[in-house]
Amino acid sequence: MSGRMQKGCYGYVRSERRFQLWKTIILFLLPLALFFGGWITTGSRTTLLTVVAVLGMLPASKSLVGWIMIMRSKTCSREAYDRIEQVLDGAHPPRGIYDLNITTYRVTYQISHAAVRDKTICCYSEDTKTDMQPLQKYLSEALENNGYKGYTFKVFQNLDKYTERLMALSKLEEGAEEDRVLHFIAGLSL
Repeated sequence: MSGRMQKGCYGYVRSERRFQLWKTIILFLLPLALFFGGWITTGSRTTLLTVVAVLGMLPASKSLVGWIMIMRSKTCSREAYDRIEQVLDGAHPPRGIYDLNITTYRVTYQISHAAVRDKTICCYSEDTKTDMQPLQKYLSEALENNGYKGYTFKVFQNLDKYTERLMALSKLEEGAEEDRVLHFIAGLSL
């Protein structure tokens, strides 16, 4: 099993799927081993090890939910990644992160790439079926509520327009808290 990638790196979703799968399998095997070990050694299912095994199913079940959520997540396509990286290879590129899946109460939004420069945040989503206006409102409010004031936020669903915007962002001056803003946005993602 290869190493686990950090959230925001291209390929994070694929890496996290493997990690969550193995974690879930191990977390289910441990309580099952305790249960069957207690049953075999005592000849009875009504032992203290059964109680421990049942309680051990709680973190295993939570891990299963995490695995199901990450399996439903989408990753940035290779084509979009290559086009975005082509733009970011230029001089003075904005900071950016990949593979975000931001969940709200009603909808999970797939963001292939997010970039920030100065007080401007722009994102690219390959999901053309979902209305991104609620996401823009949600993230703007979340940023404002957490002390990141004055940011403008736009989600693009057209790769050409997004790469044009990235080129325009390259011409802006760097902001003081770009890394913290990207870290905050990544924290909202699965």
